[in-house]
Amino acid sequence: MKLEDVCISGREIFSKSRRLCSFAAFALYLTGLISLILCLSSCTPGFVHLGGKLKKSGVATADRCALWEQYFCRLQGRVVVEGSERAFTLVIWSAPERIRVDVVSGWGGTVAVGIFDEKRDNLVWLPSRKEVYLSKDGSQLTKYLLGVEFPPQKIRELISGCGPDMGERRSGYEIRRLIIGEQKKVIVEYDPPFRFSDSGTYPQHILISTEEGSVRLDVETVELRSVETEVYKLSFPGDVKVFRL
Repeated sequence: MKLEDVCISGREIFSKSRRLCSFAAFALYLTGLISLILCLSSCTPGFVHLGGKLKKSGVATADRCALWEQYFCRLQGRVVVEGSERAFTLVIWSAPERIRVDVVSGWGGTVAVGIFDEKRDNLVWLPSRKEVYLSKDGSQLTKYLLGVEFPPQKIRELISGCGPDMGERRSGYEIRRLIIGEQKKVIVEYDPPFRFSDSGTYPQHILISTEEGSVRLDVETVELRSVETEVYKLSFPGDVKVFRL
């Protein structure tokens, strides 16, 4: 089997979701949408428009990022697209040089597990398809599986707002709403606002809207703590197919 035969972009998977009749189609659409937002939000300032209340406070961004160097969080989500609705859980373990992301279906089954490490192999495990994808470059995994190339470590910014390339333009600001893109707009709303002035705070609700549908993320648990190294170690059944990019 060729790698090209099994690597489908998130948009392609979603377009076939009615035929597949699987939660994986919605999960990959969700992940692709979030990855698109994270990718676009790191583009030039003219491409990202801030809406709502925006005020400067004066607290250094470094204070917040030092506090959020390691954390665990669990988010309850809901995808609504063309009248179809799916619940899911997003679980994130974040450490300075690596991050693990689990997507869990509404009935508790693991849809996907991603472990992204800046010094070792990155991997994505799809249990239902019995497939594991490996790459030295995590951006290659997102490009093949989601159709959007971006550093997976940027997922940590979803709650913390902190990343290696965040820049001083975010320092001390409060953001209620983001409008990303010019033709096909993506609207991201934070409730309460994303406050970089208060190191320990984070949005309780995140609403992501496009013309095709919406994703709502409700924060269930956030723990600012050290992440055990065992979290980043996985074992797979013997019949799993492994693809190296």
